[in-house]
Amino acid sequence: MCRAVAPAACRFASGLMLWCVAVVLTPIAAAQGVPGPMGTQERYRVAAQRLENPPDRFEFARIARDVDALLAEQPDWPAARVLRLRALVRAGDRAAARLELQRITALRAALSAEEKLRVDIAAANLAGAPTREIEAMERLAQRRPVDRWLRYDIARAHGELEDYPAVVRSARRALEMSSPGANWEGSWIHYLHSKALFRAGDPRAAIAAAERGRPEKTTWRSTLYRMALGQFAAADVAGGQRSLDEYVRYAREEGRTTEALIQLNVGVFYHELGDLPAAEKYLRDGLALDPSSTYGLWALGYVLIEKPGALAEGTALIDRGLSAAPADRNLLEAKGWALYRAGQPRDALAALGRARQAADGWDQRLENHLAEVTVALADPRRPPAPRTPWL
Repeated sequence: MCRAVAPAACRFASGLMLWCVAVVLTPIAAAQGVPGPMGTQERYRVAAQRLENPPDRFEFARIARDVDALLAEQPDWPAARVLRLRALVRAGDRAAARLELQRITALRAALSAEEKLRVDIAAANLAGAPTREIEAMERLAQRRPVDRWLRYDIARAHGELEDYPAVVRSARRALEMSSPGANWEGSWIHYLHSKALFRAGDPRAAIAAAERGRPEKTTWRSTLYRMALGQFAAADVAGGQRSLDEYVRYAREEGRTTEALIQLNVGVFYHELGDLPAAEKYLRDGLALDPSSTYGLWALGYVLIEKPGALAEGTALIDRGLSAAPADRNLLEAKGWALYRAGQPRDALAALGRARQAADGWDQRLENHLAEVTVALADPRRPPAPRTPWL
């Protein structure tokens, strides 16, 4: 058009056109709760899309940092605040997420109904209240019936409650919602699905569920761990050993995991499989490589307090761990269970209570043991609780 008119007229027409676009788009952006300029809107949109289809599980921290830049320009942008909160929760940065939750409280009146539900979900997660979190997520699912990540998070919360049939149902619904171009690289869904099937007593289905996770490179090593468990439990000893060897090889090649931690993880593997002598062997080997490991002191201590004749040694290991980390939830819970095994339910209840105070999130094993000890206090003739099936 500019070739057919005088340059001055062309500049006027172009300016008029830009003014009209601005006049029209600014109210639209405001109505959507997204401030201008358009560059900021686009960055917000891209960050929100990345949260729904992350290329790996490390993306969430990067999203939070990118949203920080948006908020530096628009500090009271409610939608961006909610997006940052969600990214921080998924990244596991609970301290920063709690601070963000406090900031959002002042902006709650400006949130949409869906954003309020998102905030309620995050608040329940940070409070360690999975039942309340699931209820809020189910309400959001009524508004977003094909949101695969929402179904994944519902499965994850059911896992915290050790409701494994519910985990399987939710995980399968999430997987059915996958579409071309969608990936699960930023999630643990195949690990979670396989774990739930194994613990629900279906090791062959657990193997198949784990195999589906092979393309997800950032979580495959851990999912392979679940596959090996399923294979051993399904009496495929050769296949299980190959998978376990592959898991160990991956861990060594990646270079992020110490040899001590690899041995400790293998010990925990055999504990869940129910092979307690093998569990004890690998846990002792791992602790010998890193005698100060609180994880190793906890895991071996837990195995020994359940072993006839080894309660004193197991308790001593747990006490060593507590001397280095007196507020460690797992060690406090193990100490409570050791006291229960020693026939001291009142002292056990006190230790378990301290573990609950130290917890940052829900711990179903801790809640189960608190309930067991409470009943034992009321009924001294109650038979001892069975061995803890997994750590």
